[in-house]
Amino acid sequence: MPLVNAIIKESLRMYPPVIFTFRETAQDLDMCGYTIPQGTQVVLHSYIYGRLPQWWDKPDVFMPKRWLVDDSADKANPYRFLPFLIGCRQCVGNRFALYEAASILATLILRLDFKMAEGHPEVQPKQRITLRLHPKLELAVSRAK
Repeated sequence: MPLVNAIIKESLRMYPPVIFTFRETAQDLDMCGYTIPQGTQVVLHSYIYGRLPQWWDKPDVFMPKRWLVDDSADKANPYRFLPFLIGCRQCVGNRFALYEAASILATLILRLDFKMAEGHPEVQPKQRITLRLHPKLELAVSRAK
């Protein structure tokens, strides 16, 4: 099950369902040489955070195995991985969602085979409030042998 969990986390890192959220600063904040005044609306962009080269080795490469090693960088910077946000406004069902996704994915992998439909164009993420695929993904699904 560790590899299934790693695949899910890597998928969420690269393609978070909710790509950004807004927060308001509770006090003046100094960041990277800039002062952000209290009451300023700021954007937390988890899609970009998941692709920052200073935070991730080969950020544009799908590498589930990165989640199979003990990475102290995750503990040092909790903002690296934000599919469920963080703090008092994080998703209350985040652990349940990860367990449920792992159970479903493991079941599907054991029972079904998936292939891209013949001649399907390359799929790209399309940013809206939630991340979508364009064009829509068409899969050929058959029972596993």
